[in-house]
Amino acid sequence: MKRLYLFLTGVLLIHAILLGWIAYRYGPTWDEVTHLPSGISHWKFCDFTLYAVNPPLIRSIAALPVLVIPHQENWAQLASAKGTVSRRAEFGVGSDFVKANGVHSFFLYTIARWACIPFALLAAYICFRWACELYGKAAGICAITVWCFSPLVLGFGTLISPDMGCTAPGILASYAFWHWLKRSSWNQAIFTGILLGLAELTKYTLLVFYGF
Repeated sequence: MKRLYLFLTGVLLIHAILLGWIAYRYGPTWDEVTHLPSGISHWKFCDFTLYAVNPPLIRSIAALPVLVIPHQENWAQLASAKGTVSRRAEFGVGSDFVKANGVHSFFLYTIARWACIPFALLAAYICFRWACELYGKAAGICAITVWCFSPLVLGFGTLISPDMGCTAPGILASYAFWHWLKRSSWNQAIFTGILLGLAELTKYTLLVFYGF
């Protein structure tokens, strides 16, 4: 058992280091440019106009460390987009944000990405737990190893976009629902419902969970 815990710790640590390095090494993708200032606007103005095509949880978490670091802001395009979603003003706001911060933008997006790394680590652990309960420890070890070294996971796990951010809560909510199916109780139902609510705050794709 001790060896298993050491293995898990080592794999998750390597996974976190790889994600942290990739987040630092590569610049923001085209949509990440919009996610960060959108998240900042949610905290600063209690306004959800920007990037309203998806729920705000992930970009709000990504914006938290940036809020306490000196940076420049330009909300001119947000002011003209109040009350409308169709204009997609977040792209103009994102461009203005990068222009205002210049080279410093790379650091801001890096620490915003680092704030999202726990989602990938959480998903890795749930994959391990679920596989262990289904098929044993060997399956759990395979599951977490495949997850932690998957190029797809390493690519999306470093981004501010809601893709990985919805995967982790989605897996967790599904895992809790599976437990509820095995042994129904009010406590498990309430816990599963809370996790479902958190998952729905990450991406509209997970609306299909209500049907399931």
